[in-house]
Amino acid sequence: MLTDTWWASLMAMATARRAEYSQAEPFPHVVMDGFFPEDFAVQLAEALDTSKRGVEWHQFRSLQENKKATRPGRAMRNQQPCVQEALSALNDNRMVAFLSELASVSGLVADPLYVGGGVHRIDHGGFLGIHADFNRHPNTRYFRRLNLLVYLNRDWQEDWGGDLELWDKPMQNCVVRVPPVLNRAVLFSTAPDSWHGHPEPVSCPDERSRLSMATYYYSEEPGPQVPQPHSTIFKHRPRKG
Repeated sequence: MLTDTWWASLMAMATARRAEYSQAEPFPHVVMDGFFPEDFAVQLAEALDTSKRGVEWHQFRSLQENKKATRPGRAMRNQQPCVQEALSALNDNRMVAFLSELASVSGLVADPLYVGGGVHRIDHGGFLGIHADFNRHPNTRYFRRLNLLVYLNRDWQEDWGGDLELWDKPMQNCVVRVPPVLNRAVLFSTAPDSWHGHPEPVSCPDERSRLSMATYYYSEEPGPQVPQPHSTIFKHRPRKG
């Protein structure tokens, strides 16, 4: 269960790490280890690992991606209570206040439908090409401002891959790599050139998956986004050698 003490710790983190967030390269972001209380994170990982076969997954399969995600409006369906609690917390007004303070974005709102978000699952061989995200919510038309990803992978091995990659604006260099280990969260600003993904196919055992929760946050003001709506934009990485 998520306690008032945990919520208070988030607000303290927002103040302490706000400058770090704004100054990060290649675009504003912060990596937060120990995001949930540790025992709660372990419970979440176990729940997602055992229930992944009972959840209604939408398969994304193309040259740019191979992943599964919960469907919009159905992220809670067939999930265990701790998963429902975590997803609710990520959309809670207190979470929105924390993220707004940390990222210095006013007028921020959550997405109760978890469009494009909810729970993500990448099985053996799955990947997500480097991309910039869609920029406007399909219903409210608000502008997408922040992405929050929480990884829930116990005993994730380095040679399984799956690192989140953050690329520079010219798409010439991967500046940051973030291994998707248990209870690590990443918050970053969404913009037309916030290039990110995990493009190398994961090589975890067949019985394992790269599991995460993803929630996105919007505002009426565009911030760095362009007014014209666009879908996800994928980019090719430069050739090696």
